[in-house]
Amino acid sequence: LARSLRGSAEQGAGQDPRATFRAAVADFDEVRRLDPGSLAVFGMCGNALYHLGDAEKAFGGDPAPAWERAVADFRALLARNPGMWTAALSLSELLERLGRSDEAWAETVRAEAAAPNEPKVRERRRQLERAREGEGD
Repeated sequence: LARSLRGSAEQGAGQDPRATFRAAVADFDEVRRLDPGSLAVFGMCGNALYHLGDAEKAFGGDPAPAWERAVADFRALLARNPGMWTAALSLSELLERLGRSDEAWAETVRAEAAAPNEPKVRERRRQLERAREGEGD
């Protein structure tokens, strides 16, 4: 977890955090090997991969492999805990970045069902609605 936080700090400071995020992912993979039933590791690793993809994009790399792996982690987490709206929201954002808008919409609907009054969920829905309206232009 500390490496993931360090990577975020490096990214915020304009430094290249990719090595730090890769090390965080390796740490989470080791935790997963030792405790395969841990739900938390799916979310933490998914977040580290999400940020690794962002860093890849920012520093000229290909974000898709990290984002696809993050998608798999968030899906695994949601399979075990379908009401975790934060994971559904992160998954929605990743799917949109990967160009999979219908899947992104479905995950936003899932988040909305789990947390209908959550402002972040309502804002995400508005973002996707605006994007869908723009596609029709």
